[in-house]
Amino acid sequence: MSFLRHIFGAPAPKSTSAARQPTGLGVTATRAQLVRMAHRDTLRRHGIPEQWLAIELSSSRDSRGSLGVHSRIVVRNGDASLVVHLPQILKLFRERLLKLDQSSSQWHHGASLRFELPEAHFFQPMPPVGFWRDPAEAAAPAAPKQESVDAKEWLDRMFAAAAPRHRHADFSPTQPMYGHDNS
Repeated sequence: MSFLRHIFGAPAPKSTSAARQPTGLGVTATRAQLVRMAHRDTLRRHGIPEQWLAIELSSSRDSRGSLGVHSRIVVRNGDASLVVHLPQILKLFRERLLKLDQSSSQWHHGASLRFELPEAHFFQPMPPVGFWRDPAEAAAPAAPKQESVDAKEWLDRMFAAAAPRHRHADFSPTQPMYGHDNS
């Protein structure tokens, strides 16, 4: 084998320094710093204490296999005024990240929320079941309970309640809907 290398010439061996990774920050680390900066800037710009919303980052791959960053915002204060504004805070965070790096929509694979509230936190009791209904639905009277009905009686009621346009006693051929005059 060495004889063939001698005849055809062997490529120069790769230096070990060229094979090493650069000593600076990698792409993922740089992106992670951008995400942290966007998070910090968003909180400061809106006066939210940094202790209330922390951020955790993890590397992730999208469906094409490209490497990116997923951010998880950890909610450490369950103040009602903060919780109501969390969707807007996430939106402002994404907007700030786009301003810092216009390509962030390609590598920022999403943001999620995790609640990490202290044990002594007071939780509101759950409201009654009717609280979640649409107000118009809640105002409508409840339908009376019907007794069990056999199938023939049910079909008779359905046909009796059908709109008049569906009743064709003579079973005549289909007629045009919009009065076409053939004369």
